Amino acid sequence: MKLKHLFIILSFSILVATGCENKILPPADSGYNFIPIDTGRYYIYQVDSIRINLTANPYQFDTVHYEMKEFYPYTFLNASNDTVICCTRYYRNADSLPWTPVGSNVWWINRTTTRFEKTEENLTYVKMTYPIDVNTHWNGNAYNILPAQDYYYGQTDIPFNNGLQNFDSTVTVVQRADTSMIDYYFFTETYQRNVGMVHKTKYYIPQLVTSTNQWMGWPYAPLDWYQVPKLKRIRNGSVVIYKLSEYGFE
Repeated sequence: MKLKHLFIILSFSILVATGCENKILPPADSGYNFIPIDTGRYYIYQVDSIRINLTANPYQFDTVHYEMKEFYPYTFLNASNDTVICCTRYYRNADSLPWTPVGSNVWWINRTTTRFEKTEENLTYVKMTYPIDVNTHWNGNAYNILPAQDYYYGQTDIPFNNGLQNFDSTVTVVQRADTSMIDYYFFTETYQRNVGMVHKTKYYIPQLVTSTNQWMGWPYAPLDWYQVPKLKRIRNGSVVIYKLSEYGFE
């Protein structure tokens, strides 16, 4: 009887062990594919840039529209033996015009197992950390000389329309979200899986209109200026918006 019980126990143990060995767990999704880093990729963005300065004489109201292109031509190894991608940039004022290089300015892209870095004008920013987690906060300026800046994720894998086309699985990185009665700062970048960055906003408004004498051209004098939407009472600041219009390989 004891041998029979022992045989049953051994048989059950073998079945359990075999089942465990054959069970294949799905790979963890770290979010690397929100920013593909293949060479040969290109991205074309429609860019709107607005500059308002009511402290100037005369007032400044400048709106500029242009196209910006980023291209990933080649890779190389940096001093840490990481694979880094070169990012060359071009602009044009209309799609009928040829592309013009943006000076000698070359940007760099580096993605490790724990973070995604982009060097822009000799300043390296930590654009993402991995795995992507909506509860994660990090210092986007950890590898440059600028003051610490808190970055964090919005919701992941949500639909997004950038004003030109729809995307079905995006994540938005909030790079700055500071606001008060007198100023407004809001920087974001939105990424689509297997595509890359599809939208970017930069509201840099250090001065908002807070009284009639700061903007004599206002058609009426509200009892409380703080009731007027902030983006309709910019006294001194700028707004830049990128919208991805085309992408692919060259």
